[in-house]
Amino acid sequence: MRVLIAEDERVLADVVAVGLRKEAMAVDVVYDGDAALEPAMTNDYDVIGLSRCGITLDPARHEVFRDGWYVALSQKEFAVLEVLLRAEGAVVSAEDLLEKAWDENINYFTNSVRVTLGTLRKKLGDPPVIETVTGTGYRI
Repeated sequence: MRVLIAEDERVLADVVAVGLRKEAMAVDVVYDGDAALEPAMTNDYDVIGLSRCGITLDPARHEVFRDGWYVALSQKEFAVLEVLLRAEGAVVSAEDLLEKAWDENINYFTNSVRVTLGTLRKKLGDPPVIETVTGTGYRI
């Protein structure tokens, strides 16, 4: 299994990498989200660990964990969470979420983003991790 760990706390990233390597996994480590973009786009990782508010997202298995606990998400909730995590703390507009997580036939005047974010917030639990940036969008 090939894993990419993106974590800005170097000690934590290195400890996680050592543990995964002991389990015979191939592990690449980067120390910020921007540095994760290039390897994520050029390599075929089984898992990308983006260590954000205790959330682990596994795109290959379509699984999400919060603080080690499995969180069952719909496909749309998973897609929205993935877009927000990949933004690495940057604000993502509702329009960008619609473009990246919905199909091309979506009505841009729908409240689907707001509804999906509401259920996603509930499923991820406390403390809240998705912030609404008034008039701009959302971020983790």
